[in-house]
Amino acid sequence: MKVKKVSNYELFFDLVFILATSQLVGILHSTPEHIVNLQGILAFFVATISIWSVWLMENSYLNRYSRRDTNDIYTIIAAALVIGNMVTLFTANWRLGVVNFNGIAIPVYIYYNLLMIVVLGIIILQYLLHIRKYQQCTNDMVIQIKGIFIAILIVIVSMVIISFTPVEYINYIYLFSYLALLIYPTFMTKKMKYSYMNFPHLVERMQLITILTVGELVVAVIKTYPLAEHFLLSVSTFVMVGFLFVSYVSQTVIGIEHHQERAGVPLVYLHIGILIAINIMTAGVEMYYDGQLLEMGSSMVLVGITLFYVCLFGTSRYNKEGLQMTKQLAMSCFVVYLIGAILAVLFKNNTLLFFGILAIQSVSMTQVAIHFRKEWIQENIQF
Repeated sequence: MKVKKVSNYELFFDLVFILATSQLVGILHSTPEHIVNLQGILAFFVATISIWSVWLMENSYLNRYSRRDTNDIYTIIAAALVIGNMVTLFTANWRLGVVNFNGIAIPVYIYYNLLMIVVLGIIILQYLLHIRKYQQCTNDMVIQIKGIFIAILIVIVSMVIISFTPVEYINYIYLFSYLALLIYPTFMTKKMKYSYMNFPHLVERMQLITILTVGELVVAVIKTYPLAEHFLLSVSTFVMVGFLFVSYVSQTVIGIEHHQERAGVPLVYLHIGILIAINIMTAGVEMYYDGQLLEMGSSMVLVGITLFYVCLFGTSRYNKEGLQMTKQLAMSCFVVYLIGAILAVLFKNNTLLFFGILAIQSVSMTQVAIHFRKEWIQENIQF
């Protein structure tokens, strides 16, 4: 497969998702008491799924058809503007809010969905401009354009349904509607003649968006535990985050075979899980600093770490021959993870021990994977 590099304009588009990450984390502790309730959790997942479904549809065009011409550049900038305004609406109570749009009061859920329709319309425009400029319209492109029209229809129908739905059920309508937007491309691609994305480009896009999200976690750690005030805690938390990132890079850069033709959607879904995990850890680190929220903060950090490793190891399905997940490696990683998790739970009331244990866990998980790869390299060299 010919390598397609990520363009600077795609990087510009992804910058909006730094704001999205910050806003998503804010949902998890946006109440005055920083209490995470069911509606807050639902709002977090609804917002996450909605924004990544849009990202996935845009990336599908950029990955398969973009030639980085002026049409693509202008539409990417326009899409980034609209998405940036969408993510500023993320709050735990966004189903109840009102936006003053140039003197007109509009319910937040209507305004948000209208902006989503605009973004989807921009993506359709990208296809149409591409077809017009290059006189090329394949059956696959038609299928994807139809899919985006279906997405717009889903959004419109959901707005109508929500208008007649009691407030306490609105988040559930959101959840099912946006899940449909996220999942349906999997079924659309089955009808396409060439359903595979450019895999090297996809991996690079997922790596870059993950790096941006990890950046928010790094900022949270440094701001919460500055070196001058909490020296050991600062070192422990930073080592924990640093080696989680090393594990991610080791797997996606070294482990994954970048030049392959396989369905890339599972890789995207697994990365969405990784991004959710990082956001949960970010909120957990910030909450844990408050002694009154110690229980909640420690739980969120542990849930985030668990989800992170599950999704990261899930990407091993794309690994190079000989670097796939083996029973021996899986068992070694599970033992290290389990020991670390149990000790962290036992000492969760001691901040320094809690993060110190998790730092040792992340370092050990990285070392186990590196040792496994070194053995594989040595065996292949001897062979």
